[in-house]
Amino acid sequence: MVLPRPLRLGAIVVVVAGIGLSACGDDETSTPTTTIPSTSVPGVTTTAATATSATTATTAPAGRVVDYAYRGGSVTGEGRVTIKLGEQLTVRVVSDVAEQVHVHTYDLTADLEPEAPGRLTFTADIPGVHEVELEHSHLRLFSLEVQ
Repeated sequence: MVLPRPLRLGAIVVVVAGIGLSACGDDETSTPTTTIPSTSVPGVTTTAATATSATTATTAPAGRVVDYAYRGGSVTGEGRVTIKLGEQLTVRVVSDVAEQVHVHTYDLTADLEPEAPGRLTFTADIPGVHEVELEHSHLRLFSLEVQ
């Protein structure tokens, strides 16, 4: 189930409004972690940013992971990604400006803050070729081929 765009944006505002920083324990044994929670939609995870210290382990996403960067008006990363029907895909993007990643056909979006890694994870369950773009800049990140 994918929420309509106005409901997703409202959910993101609520999540961002509830963000807080915390640290537990003494300075010698604790590792502070700051996380911006993701929006919860079944089958879809979007995360604006997660910052942890170098000693904190992170869980690797399941399925295929592709990385992109948008800096100075240029996109770097694979031009076409081919995956199998039903495979999970995680798109990680770092941008030097506020942006939004949009997966066409699926109508999935993830907001990006400058220099904060953003992530969008979903199951590729619609066969065909789908564009993934930076919405505000109207630049294609890549073409997603689901077979």
